[in-house]
Amino acid sequence: YENSESAAGGPRLATESRCQQRSKWETLRIQRERHHEQLRQQRKDSLCRREQQQIQQLRAASVPKAQPIRHYKPMRIHRSEKPLTVAKSPDFALSKRLRQRSQQSDE
Repeated sequence: YENSESAAGGPRLATESRCQQRSKWETLRIQRERHHEQLRQQRKDSLCRREQQQIQQLRAASVPKAQPIRHYKPMRIHRSEKPLTVAKSPDFALSKRLRQRSQQSDE
């Protein structure tokens, strides 16, 4: 009884092809990770540059600048046509209450 597999040199296992596929996949994965890391670093650098530019713009905008003197139309002053107020002593309710109390105590 002769085994055809042994005559051909043994069974063909999938481990060799799987190992090759896995190594190709690993190299692709590493390349993708490097590419993503480069993209992240570029984004981080651009964000940092943008923040620095914004800080510079804010600092430039916050520097106080001299404001020009405004020129308005000259104001003409004229006398009022209303009569002056006549001063008069205040009539507090306190004095009325005191008078009422004194009248009640006299009764």
